[in-house]
Amino acid sequence: MHSGRAVDGRKTDLSAYGGQCFISNVERSYALWRVDLSNIRSIERIVIFYRTDNLKWGDYYPSRFKGFSLIISNTTNHRDGVTCYKDVSDAKTSIPPVMDIMCSVVGRYVIYYNERIPEYGSRPGYSPEAFAELCEVEVYDLENVAFLKPTWMSNSMIWSDKAVDGKYTNLHWNGGQCTMSSLSQTATLWVNLEMDVAIDHVVIYFRTDNGPLGSNNEITAQLLGFFLYISNTTSRYDGVMCFRDTNFTRDTIPAVVNISCPYVGRYVIFYNERLPGVTYPSEYSQYTYSALCELQVYGCPSPVENLPLCSRPCSGNCEECYPDSGACKKCKPGFQGLGCEIGKKSSSSSSSSSSSSSCTACIDTVKRYEFTDAHVRASKRKFTAYNEENTKVFRIRITVLSKIDFTISNLILPLRDCLFKNKLPTVDADADADDDDDDDDDFFCST
Repeated sequence: MHSGRAVDGRKTDLSAYGGQCFISNVERSYALWRVDLSNIRSIERIVIFYRTDNLKWGDYYPSRFKGFSLIISNTTNHRDGVTCYKDVSDAKTSIPPVMDIMCSVVGRYVIYYNERIPEYGSRPGYSPEAFAELCEVEVYDLENVAFLKPTWMSNSMIWSDKAVDGKYTNLHWNGGQCTMSSLSQTATLWVNLEMDVAIDHVVIYFRTDNGPLGSNNEITAQLLGFFLYISNTTSRYDGVMCFRDTNFTRDTIPAVVNISCPYVGRYVIFYNERLPGVTYPSEYSQYTYSALCELQVYGCPSPVENLPLCSRPCSGNCEECYPDSGACKKCKPGFQGLGCEIGKKSSSSSSSSSSSSSCTACIDTVKRYEFTDAHVRASKRKFTAYNEENTKVFRIRITVLSKIDFTISNLILPLRDCLFKNKLPTVDADADADDDDDDDDDFFCST
């Protein structure tokens, strides 16, 4: 019976003659079925509906189902792939007629395989022959939610929408598939996902002019040092930085980068800079540009409940939740953080507890900043940030002028280490925030 019946979307009649199931030939030592997803996909979950003949699930059909494997491959050969599930049921173990299998693998072909090798003898509870009797196989993956979405680029020379048109076989600047801006001190390209999306990862195809990137390709120097942001506005300052290149060299930067970026947002922003007065590595160019042939954003499709990745409940501290993402738009009073995980301190907590080294991000009232030494000072129980140098950061300096309780949260990047120097000074809560006394005690938090 035609193998396409296993992917026709019909599963109301699970019998061999209902016209909705694929049934393999009998008297075979192995059975194989596969589906071509047309492209390499980020698979998350596979659901199999097995033949039941619309009868009570007993011993006969389970014996045919047992022992199967699910394999994800980039070729039609199951030996070239990755086995994401292997049934190891024994005679005493039942197998359900519907299997919901987590399968976080990247590949193009989904292959169902079962075998009964005569030389191995028969196993109790297993049929003597191999079968593939599949009424439906559902493959759930993350969607490229950036495809054909609105875009914008600074200093544009070639239309920015080339970065989301799904074409990236020709990586030459005049191949009709890449976008490019003119050389400048800064380069920005964003894509509007048109809704809040729970993003998993971002894939960038750089312009290469169809040659290898490396020391001999002049494009490489302009690409080094790029940033990737997720924001709810077109400004990167309102968002979160999920990647900054500090390690690639002209010899190591790849033509295609896959960046983990587990944040919720509407705009994905590619940014690079060559600012005056800033010393960059010697391999960096004097100016930069956007030279992207494709920007793919993989996130939760709709309906999101089909994916475990996209079905995370919000905590009880959340007042308004992003649907099924686990991320919170608005926390209940006294709670902060993406999941409202930073809560009220107990009554026993004092200003001494606020000087502990545990923290996850920066001051709540500071929306976003990324300066080399951003000084955050307490003034009348509020925190403000100012900068003296318009350069990027890996360290935040927080100068505490008041002995008050505060929480470090909501910075663009999690702060990995916080070191409090000395003890909190005993200073009046209304102390002058502009006091530049070098004896102030500081938090030093590094990302």
